[in-house]
Amino acid sequence: MVQSKKKVGKSETVLVKEFCSRSSDDDLRALADLLPQTIAFDRSSACAILQKDNQVDRWLSQATGADDWFVRIDSVGDAAAAELDRRSSKK
Repeated sequence: MVQSKKKVGKSETVLVKEFCSRSSDDDLRALADLLPQTIAFDRSSACAILQKDNQVDRWLSQATGADDWFVRIDSVGDAAAAELDRRSSKK
């Protein structure tokens, strides 16, 4: 993930967690695998999943710059991995 001191706000964290909770296992696995990568293809593949959700797509488009966009993307990757862990611990 991008090494940044910036973090998303509380309301943004809620948005990301809600998105992850309603995402399919396949989408979560893809996001958790692709987003930590710094390869442009992997990030663009992950963005194809994220743009399916209007709220998340709108939120990402409101990034104030590249650093902010990467902070937001990283927060989704972290939340996706956490949601996968939560789901697997219930099985």
